[in-house]
Amino acid sequence: MIEVILNKSFIYDFGDINLELGRLIDKILLNKNNVFIINSSLMEYIDDNISDNVRYKWEDYFTYLSDNNKFKTSVNNTLETNTIFVETQNQFDYVLILKSEDGATSDNNSCNLKSDSINDIFFRDLLEKNQITLRNFNFDSNNSIKIFFEKLFNCSKTNHRIVIVSRYNNFDCDLIEALKSRFTQKTYWTTYKGPSDPTTNIRYLKSQLGNSLLLYTGNKEQIHERKFIIGSLIVEFDDDFNKITTDVDTWTCNCSVDIELATKLRLKQSKLKRVS
Repeated sequence: MIEVILNKSFIYDFGDINLELGRLIDKILLNKNNVFIINSSLMEYIDDNISDNVRYKWEDYFTYLSDNNKFKTSVNNTLETNTIFVETQNQFDYVLILKSEDGATSDNNSCNLKSDSINDIFFRDLLEKNQITLRNFNFDSNNSIKIFFEKLFNCSKTNHRIVIVSRYNNFDCDLIEALKSRFTQKTYWTTYKGPSDPTTNIRYLKSQLGNSLLLYTGNKEQIHERKFIIGSLIVEFDDDFNKITTDVDTWTCNCSVDIELATKLRLKQSKLKRVS
């Protein structure tokens, strides 16, 4: 589930945005995979505090969403009056604060429409298209790659056990550290390499990935990809986890939000052998 929070300043700016920003907002708000959950207090706020031309634009969106069964009203008093929530039909537990401020934002769960930072650009694409593609030249340092994945993982609110898939145990890297720091419960799918191979030794793997770990093994035909399955978020790599750096120019990473695909991918587990 993706929840997008729009603050008061964004609503005020809505009447003064340029054409390019307006088109982006259209794509995000009219994304067919999104269902909007609106705090009833926000509705009252818009009626009482927003200028007519801006309010009419919001009302047009609300009418469209309501007519297409994509609009819900929440009366949860814990929600601030300045928020509007977006929930994807994919039901991926995700939250982002959508801002319209000058300059990049350092908030760990925010996306700024007016920023040209690589993180803001990619998260706008995720909201607009529900998928993004990353390559080494998108980042200026290994630390910027780490920060991006920390933010990607930090925004997830999933309570499900995440799945790590790889033939090889290349866990000594920033990418795995970012994953470990955010998620406790993990399942690892890998190839069986023999009883004496430490890469399928559960004690060794727990020392690398954490104690709350389930291990499943398969053959080389069953396990050949490298990916994470985090709720409905799928993060796929075409190179080993420790190769996701700026000085390796051959890797690509695809991130998508797709509940149907994630469910199908998880079905592979029934064909693997549980080791622990």
